[in-house]
Amino acid sequence: MTHKVVFDDRIPEAVRDALNDSARICPMLAAPGLLQGNTLRLRLPEGELFIQAPARLLKKVFALCDGTRSLATLIDSVDEALRDEWQRFLDFLLAEGALIDAVLYTRRAGALCA
Repeated sequence: MTHKVVFDDRIPEAVRDALNDSARICPMLAAPGLLQGNTLRLRLPEGELFIQAPARLLKKVFALCDGTRSLATLIDSVDEALRDEWQRFLDFLLAEGALIDAVLYTRRAGALCA
């Protein structure tokens, strides 16, 4: 599968900035998953992805990251004392591909069927 990405500097800076705006990004699991204790198993098209982390964090992800809440809202949903850990965990899951922006979900599914 070939993936072509073109940078177009004619895209307004505000639009480019919005791509990573925590008030716009709405994380969701990238694939069907199974939560067992401190392990989250996702069935990605590329293969299974296993995430091991404290069960309390995984349960929050499984319950809250459904694509209906912004990243900023998710971060603000926990006590201030836990926010740094929660934000780092969400950032980690996004970087590893366990979470994706809900806007991209149908695009990803369409590309897999093509």
